[in-house]
Amino acid sequence: MCAATSQKFGLLKKQVQLNSFDSTAFMKFLIEVFSALPEDVRHLEHYIVMDNCKFHHSNIIKALFAGITYKPSYVPAYSPQLNAIEECFSSVASYVNTQRMDNQTALLRLIDRAFDQVTAEKCAKWHEHVVQWLRHCLDKKPLETQPQVDDDLYRQIRAANTEEEKTDGDNEQDDMSGNDDVDMDDDMMDYDNDLDVRNE
Repeated sequence: MCAATSQKFGLLKKQVQLNSFDSTAFMKFLIEVFSALPEDVRHLEHYIVMDNCKFHHSNIIKALFAGITYKPSYVPAYSPQLNAIEECFSSVASYVNTQRMDNQTALLRLIDRAFDQVTAEKCAKWHEHVVQWLRHCLDKKPLETQPQVDDDLYRQIRAANTEEEKTDGDNEQDDMSGNDDVDMDDDMMDYDNDLDVRNE
């Protein structure tokens, strides 16, 4: 499986197949992810958050990013908490594990149905969890320690996104040369424009 989610746009792309992914297949997947972004934000700078799978660092992937405005961002080793796609995959796995399947075709269909349960609201919540983990790291707390849920922070993120969408709508006729980032912290990567990608 390979999937990409966004805090603002939900599940952008997923691909389920019997054979494994390689750098060429992953490059094609990324190009389709870029095309899945709404047209009015494709020209903005986006960070593509990935883990450290070997072919994520391959020459063909480096060459792809060298020619576009999007930038790869690799999470530190052994830190799945910092990649929201992990919660997406966990949700899919939980759905699949509750069902019975008799063959590979049934499994693929079941995985497809599991991805149908991935809503934009769920994606936003998973990204909010990552923001909370990031603040946990900035406080120099170990990842083994579960951070307290910060409902006020979640409300701030949602309010910022809502206000941003309203502003984007009001400025639809503008040149759109600006950036729609939400400044959460000078030391913290903005996750508003990030896409989380994972393959398994």
